[in-house]
Amino acid sequence: MLQPKLTAKTVDIHPAVAFGSVIAGTALMGAVGALIAIPAVATLQAFLGAYVKRYDVTDDPRMHGRHQPRGQDATDTA
Repeated sequence: MLQPKLTAKTVDIHPAVAFGSVIAGTALMGAVGALIAIPAVATLQAFLGAYVKRYDVTDDPRMHGRHQPRGQDATDTA
């Protein structure tokens, strides 16, 4: 119970992911799977972080009420 939390801090993954990977590793390969589950998930996370394209979240002015209605120019002050 303590091992996933400590190891997760070492390899910088979320403790819930570490716990889930230990459970899955145990179910698939027993004690050996439990031991190699966290390093395997950390390796997968590092690979995905390096090679999968990530998109930036930008601030959309339409979400804050600062957009102009259709057909109205910013210079119109009717």
